[in-house]
Amino acid sequence: MSGIDRRNKLDVDQFQYRTTKDGTYDDVTPIFYPESDPFTVRFNVRQTIWLSVDKSIPIHEDRIWNALSFTRGQSKSTSHWTGKIRGSLVQLDDAGGALLEAALRAQVNGGRAYEVAA
Repeated sequence: MSGIDRRNKLDVDQFQYRTTKDGTYDDVTPIFYPESDPFTVRFNVRQTIWLSVDKSIPIHEDRIWNALSFTRGQSKSTSHWTGKIRGSLVQLDDAGGALLEAALRAQVNGGRAYEVAA
């Protein structure tokens, strides 16, 4: 399983790609709420890729947009595709995950800088 975490540029100039190390476990220790935290499924992660925010790849980049199952064939002006990734622990299909991982790894080894909107 893998996940992408893009933090607001005003807070932290980073983009992280993390992979799980050991699967999930349950822990009722509150993290997100002071008591009765409903989010008890936890997992250990390993940081795999760390990019400055200007090296993160916009989803509207043709090679990404036209290849992902949840954006392919949709107008870039719509936000309908965002429904797929709004939930927690969203699983991408293997082809989409492999495409994103390869593109991010290429950014680590040179890649292209993108303009970041303020």
